[in-house]
Amino acid sequence: MRLISKLASRVTLLYFGCAVLAFLPITVSALPSSSLPSWFTNVESDPKLVSDVGVGETLELARQDALSNIAKSLHSQVSATTEIYIATSGNTPKQTDLAVNNTSSHTQVSTEEIALSMITWTHSKQVEDIYYVRGQMKLAEWVAVNQNRLSAYLDQVEKIISKPNWKLVDYRNSLALDTKLIQDLASMLAPYSLSSNHTRQVMGALNNKQRDYTRQQCFSVKKSRDKVTDKYFLPIVEGAVHRSGLLVSDDERCEVISVIARNDNIAAKQIRTTLLIQLANYESYQMQVVGEGLSYKARLISAANNLSVMLEKQGGILP
Repeated sequence: MRLISKLASRVTLLYFGCAVLAFLPITVSALPSSSLPSWFTNVESDPKLVSDVGVGETLELARQDALSNIAKSLHSQVSATTEIYIATSGNTPKQTDLAVNNTSSHTQVSTEEIALSMITWTHSKQVEDIYYVRGQMKLAEWVAVNQNRLSAYLDQVEKIISKPNWKLVDYRNSLALDTKLIQDLASMLAPYSLSSNHTRQVMGALNNKQRDYTRQQCFSVKKSRDKVTDKYFLPIVEGAVHRSGLLVSDDERCEVISVIARNDNIAAKQIRTTLLIQLANYESYQMQVVGEGLSYKARLISAANNLSVMLEKQGGILP
């Protein structure tokens, strides 16, 4: 459709001075057959390759268009309800260990999953000021590259899971993993690879580890010696722990979170609150918030509200 629209627009320009009825019947079929290269209109199917064409006003735009079409072709193959073959070596396609029959995947393949180094530009031609190109890539190479990407992500997950005694920072790191990207990548590769079962096992183990941690580990937000800190800022810290899905308890066996706050006047109606948050004996970090208000109490309430917003944005008690 994009090709037709571009060609139609050029035809419109050629006949711009004519009456409206004169150029309405004109279609692409009216163009000379020599206008388009044969390799552009005739596509030879090869199960070892993914190939498509592109058109653009510059060579770069034409290649970008072809790259987008190759991605769509890949998506079409992933969603196909036919048996998939991949060439693993030599000139004869070999069936992979996983033969996919009646497979349907809704994972969209984007150009981000296709490296330019994978593409071989087999044809290129300029007709007047329009460029036409054809590119192709080996399906097995695309599978191998993205399989390596998936393996690298799963290695990160397994490294976190393998730690025997999680601390809060380990739980936070597990939440920072891009699990959606991993699952999308696994779904995209599912028709070509056996990695989907392994991915499900690893991600299931991660979910179990996270669930066990939130059920078994508890935290106690320790009161400080400062009444202002305890009144305005400790409830905010406790709320952040709750939002992280963690248990808060006064049990002495729980890990202790302590807070030290210092409030400095920085303007007539502003204070800057500096907080040092200590997590058990293994991590501490500093935060700063500003509070505004006509009274000192109003400024403290404002600073506490801003602390709550900051902790919510960072996803919990840890930055």
